[in-house]
Amino acid sequence: MIALVVALSAFAISIARILATNGSALSNLVWAEDGLFPLCVKSHNVFSCTVDPFAGYFLFLPRLVAWPVSLFPLDMWPAVTNVTAGLLAALAAAAIYLLLRRRGVGMVTSIFVSLLPVLAPIMGFEAINAIGSSYMLLVVVAALALCLPPQGTFPTVLYAVIALVTALTIPSSVVLLIPLAVLAWRRLIPRRSALIVGAALVAGLVVQAITALTAENQRQVAMSLSSLRAWAEAMPTALLTTWPGSTELLPSGQLGLGTALPFAGIGIVLVIIVAVLGIWLSVRGGPLATGCGLLLLVGLGLGALPAIAGYANNRYYVLPLLLWTAALLIGLDHVIAWRTNWVMGAIAVVLVVLWWPSFGASPFRANAEPQWPAMLENAQAACVKDPTAPATVMFSPNWPFADAVFLGPTSNVAPCRVIS
Repeated sequence: MIALVVALSAFAISIARILATNGSALSNLVWAEDGLFPLCVKSHNVFSCTVDPFAGYFLFLPRLVAWPVSLFPLDMWPAVTNVTAGLLAALAAAAIYLLLRRRGVGMVTSIFVSLLPVLAPIMGFEAINAIGSSYMLLVVVAALALCLPPQGTFPTVLYAVIALVTALTIPSSVVLLIPLAVLAWRRLIPRRSALIVGAALVAGLVVQAITALTAENQRQVAMSLSSLRAWAEAMPTALLTTWPGSTELLPSGQLGLGTALPFAGIGIVLVIIVAVLGIWLSVRGGPLATGCGLLLLVGLGLGALPAIAGYANNRYYVLPLLLWTAALLIGLDHVIAWRTNWVMGAIAVVLVVLWWPSFGASPFRANAEPQWPAMLENAQAACVKDPTAPATVMFSPNWPFADAVFLGPTSNVAPCRVIS
């Protein structure tokens, strides 16, 4: 019953953060890949679009969800895509709550951690209520599942499925091999189960590797320590998103800070401290402390891996912040011995009050540019003039951008039979 309440709360919060900025979002906002992927299915077929690489890698979950969205008429897509994204948030929240309760985490802490992916201020910059960002929800579920396995029987098959789907969705899930190896080494999970789940994870990663090597439009990867350093140096800025008004989302997609930090190296020091603490807890801590340490390390890896091959985009800070905050709250729940639920409830209330000013999604995320009804009407008018010519469809935020390249079936250009 509580899991259902958590799911409904996550659903409502996820959509409400969009509506708080754009009250007409359910009638005029179709966000980026949330519309691009269903358009592919409508124009071609489910299989071709599901296996079509995007940005040079396999993106299984958002591609899979595109199929049911594509079954609806185009004029319903603003409502359908936003509601679908809310449902994904609801499923993730319910899964996290059940996982943590099975691990023995307190009820209040389990509820709040379950809602972190829809409450955290940094989610509102770009990732909130977006089907294309559902990989973040999936990774958080997978990380909590593998770092904090349930007490008693280990659900090997279920965890293998979670690992496989996660690996097929995002390549940086390779870091999930860390908790599997550590927990098996410390005999906190059966080694046979760790091998099976690890094999499922590796199988998905092999598919990712094949996709990356054979994709027509390969991802531009330039491994650079300077990009990793830039990511680390901006970490304090990302952490300050928990204090509303301290940071903003720049047009480049990066985080901007109103005041200068004391010195650039503070971020590097912070990352080193997190890494050392994570390793120490993973090696020396009890079962729950080990899980918290692994969450620190997994969060670090999920941010650092894509950053070292690119640049310090705000998305590369979302997963570290979510997992580090979860580790902190779960750790507090474990060490507080007196009226734990009351104390954790008070902490949750303080955070909600602190985060309230940043509840609404950023204008970049929530504003409908172009307005979907007007855009669709223009595309249909073009098809009336020339039914044999393809029509161009644009999504928010005026996307695809000019530098977008589509070589496979995925494209924002669709035949008129789809548009009309």
